[in-house]
Amino acid sequence: MAILDPDLRYYAITLTADANGELSTSTHTHFGRWGDPDHRTEIRLPSLINPETFMGIWRDLNEGFWIAKNDDEWFVFFLLGGNGLVEEATAKRNIPSLFRADPAVPLPPYSGFSSEQTLVSAALRRVPTAKLRGNVMKRDGRRCRICGRDPRNHVDLELNVHHIRPWGNRGPTIKENLITLCQTCHKGLDPHEDHSLFALLPKDDERSSFNDRVRRHREIIFSCLKSASSDKLPRRTRS
Repeated sequence: MAILDPDLRYYAITLTADANGELSTSTHTHFGRWGDPDHRTEIRLPSLINPETFMGIWRDLNEGFWIAKNDDEWFVFFLLGGNGLVEEATAKRNIPSLFRADPAVPLPPYSGFSSEQTLVSAALRRVPTAKLRGNVMKRDGRRCRICGRDPRNHVDLELNVHHIRPWGNRGPTIKENLITLCQTCHKGLDPHEDHSLFALLPKDDERSSFNDRVRRHREIIFSCLKSASSDKLPRRTRS
């Protein structure tokens, strides 16, 4: 591992991948400005950080990290993934997509922002698409996540897909903010915005361990290098 140079400035960047073979690049950001008149999106800007602070956080979480002060050290970090402190100019040179200042949507519950364009456009629709609604119900076992009833055993049951963080409070229309509820439980919510519902969501693969996601990153990168493939580009996710 490279040695930290205290005279340089760094970004905290994490490289992982999900079970669908999608690479993810995340970095610590700060609010820049609102991205639309309705304040449903934000322009998030990468933040220069105190490297010692992030090194301490990663050590407390038992997560390894890399230090990349130049292009050669960045290449090693890119191959192996995980957490990294990347020198300012090196980051701007090798990950220009992080500095485009695209609109971002919040990822509940309190897990950062995503500026992936396909996610932003879908998240701004109030009503979930038929495909998204089906995916949410499939994830939830096609049953109410509060009472557990399902249409197979209760023929009069009506299932709804509910925004946990309400649409009217900038809640995005994404799987992480949607939950399957029966009509009775849905109507009985008091208060209507109940963030404890996040705890009722199934612990799917998106919540897999950090080490698993790093391992998948390495498998994807080395597979692409072996096949000389260049179509696997990091997906933009920001924290």
